[in-house]
Amino acid sequence: MFLERLSKQYYGISHTISVDEAEFVYEKGCDTLVLGTGQYGNVHLSPEAADFFTNRDCRVVLQPTPQAIKAYNKTTAEPSGCSMSPAETSRDPTLQ
Repeated sequence: MFLERLSKQYYGISHTISVDEAEFVYEKGCDTLVLGTGQYGNVHLSPEAADFFTNRDCRVVLQPTPQAIKAYNKTTAEPSGCSMSPAETSRDPTLQ
């Protein structure tokens, strides 16, 4: 819910990830972000958020949430990335 409020603050909708949200989820050294874009893939990065990740050499994988979960779970290497999906953030009481 917290992240949705940030998007709505800038874009009027919660389907665009703002640079503030990018800064919130980014962890130093993160090289890949797996981003669940909702059941139907409606979420996308704002140009500023995309630049934020590019400037930190962090690759962003945008997929509908069911596929993003599978992609994240298939990784066999030691996790060096971070992940975020709208469902995860809305259920996390520390983010509300």
